[in-house]
Order: sequence, then C-alpha cells, then structure tokens
Amino acid sequence: MSEPDAAIGRLESLTGTGESPGGRARAVVSAGGLVEEISLGPRAMRMTSQELTAEVLAAVEGARTDERRKAQQVMSEALGEAIAPDELDPDKVAARLARMLASVEALRPSGQV
Repeated sequence: MSEPDAAIGRLESLTGTGESPGGRARAVVSAGGLVEEISLGPRAMRMTSQELTAEVLAAVEGARTDERRKAQQVMSEALGEAIAPDELDPDKVAARLARMLASVEALRPSGQV
C-alpha cells in the first residue's frame, strides 16, 4: 500500500472521543464528525433536560475536536509538514495535492510516462 493510500485509510478509520466538563456524558464520533456513540453516567439521570443537553453537546464537540486533531496529525505526517486546522478543508487539500502532482510532473523528462 502506498503512503497516500495508507494515510487515506487512517483518515477513514479515525474516531474521536470527548467527555463533558462534568464527566456525565461521553461521545465517540467517526471520521468526519458523525456521532457513533453517546454514553451517560448514572449522575446524568439527576440532571434537568437542559443540563443534560449541555453535557451531551459538550461531549460531542470534544469528540469532534479530538477527531479533527487526529486528522490534522495524519495529514501532517503524510505530507511531511505541519498542517493548520483550516487547511483540512477538502477543497484546499485537493488544490494542494494538485500543486504537488504538477511539481512532480514538471520534474519528469519530456516523453516519459
């Protein structure tokens, strides 16, 4: 498997986890931030619906932040340089890869495939 394929595989299998500040809710998200799991601690059942909602949302946001941090690390390792979080936008990544490919193509002697 090539390095780019390995990086793509790692990106597709990433998960992120997060916990609410009160520790009453825990969330797991898959690649792209889709919620896969929410766990509530026993103390969560004593909360009001508004408090519980805030705990769950905080856990999900923490999980999404964790997943983005892991994706940034995979991309940085694959490209051999640090990547800012806003550079993980799919359009920016595609443009960067296109520029890299053009640079490689420019190095090839004429007539070679």
